[in-house]
Amino acid sequence: MRPLPVTAGMLDSQSLVTLRRTLGTEESYQDILRTFLTSSNQLARQLERGLAGAPSKDVVLAAHTLKSMARLVGANALGEACREVERRWQATPPVVSAQLLRTTLEQLAATRRAVGSLVA
Repeated sequence: MRPLPVTAGMLDSQSLVTLRRTLGTEESYQDILRTFLTSSNQLARQLERGLAGAPSKDVVLAAHTLKSMARLVGANALGEACREVERRWQATPPVVSAQLLRTTLEQLAATRRAVGSLVA
């Protein structure tokens, strides 16, 4: 196993160590990281649609899915931003601002760079 590179605090190193240990092989670990990159790219497009108009259930579902994926790879700040999108959607009336979506997308971009640095 190669050592984990520094990811500038974007990713929780203990979560990554646990994930790597749980998966058992470097190949499986790399597959999860690549899946995160591919899937999060698609989810980012769904979040971006929320910037073009009123956020919809699809935007919130994307945030929910991304929250789970983020937590899996130790991207806690991204997970919290996604949780906030969900929380605000559940408010009465739903209030998911463009600024919140932009912040979430910025967190996602930084997380994608950090995860990308781990992919062999």
